[in-house]
Amino acid sequence: MLIKRRAVLVGTLCAPALLLPSRRVWGHEMFQGVPFGEAPGDEGYKHDLYHPSYQKLFGEIGNCTCGDGECRVTDWRETTIGSPKGYDVIVDRHWLALPGDVWMPDDPKTIPKDLLRERAHVCAYNYGIFPLISCALINTTQV
Repeated sequence: MLIKRRAVLVGTLCAPALLLPSRRVWGHEMFQGVPFGEAPGDEGYKHDLYHPSYQKLFGEIGNCTCGDGECRVTDWRETTIGSPKGYDVIVDRHWLALPGDVWMPDDPKTIPKDLLRERAHVCAYNYGIFPLISCALINTTQV
């Protein structure tokens, strides 16, 4: 009886925490053990390394604005969750479908060469529970 009471007490105390939205707890399983900020799709991941190129591709053309860590290196896959663009990307450790209004470069000449070292880049802003992806670069040459 004592064991059952402890289990009920512990379960009761922990249950409200499970209901709170937290991207830190519900992260993508393939990044378990990797500190936040150090995995593809994390806010700020390799942002400083590519900031000048992000400004050129996403900023100077006027398609996106690059602020503090919104642009980041990520990974992509062919969509399994219904992206109208045909690609899903990792943002904040979750696979997200690229929405139809996401800007993507259509002229390869506008893409800085150093950005092609990575599989994908996104500009994602956190508004509420889910991030808003405004720009993306999918490098299909690294399949």
